[in-house]
Amino acid sequence: MRPTLFKNFPIFDEKTFQAEITILKLAEKYPERIACKIWLYKNCILSIFKNSFDVDTKKLSKLICDEWYCGYARIYDKWIDEKDAESCVDCHGGITYYEEDHNSVVIGFDCHHAGDNHRYDLKNENIIIKEVESMVDSYYECYNNLLLPEEKKE
Repeated sequence: MRPTLFKNFPIFDEKTFQAEITILKLAEKYPERIACKIWLYKNCILSIFKNSFDVDTKKLSKLICDEWYCGYARIYDKWIDEKDAESCVDCHGGITYYEEDHNSVVIGFDCHHAGDNHRYDLKNENIIIKEVESMVDSYYECYNNLLLPEEKKE
């Protein structure tokens, strides 16, 4: 599917960013409702949170047995479909989350793949923040690469 541009997407300043975060949390939107950090980057709302897994019961747990980060970007202005996002957006382990609503796309990744338990850098919040921002850069690059040559001139 060809990429499209959302109509009437918000341009955030600090005040509208804070208002949008409040709306997302009140509406219990995922992932913002459970995020431990939320920030604005290139007019996208980015978030991270920590998940944990109880190795004995093999269930998600509040017990801190094995924690890992998940990173997400809510993108308002440009849209590519899930198949294109999964195939061309570069991030740790690839896109593992994709969700659309009427005015945004949320993409995300997690750091709990085979071999990640030995990657202590993935437990560093600052590294995950950079990875989420890099995912957004990759998303926009993918979007631009999918445009037809005459659309790139606009």
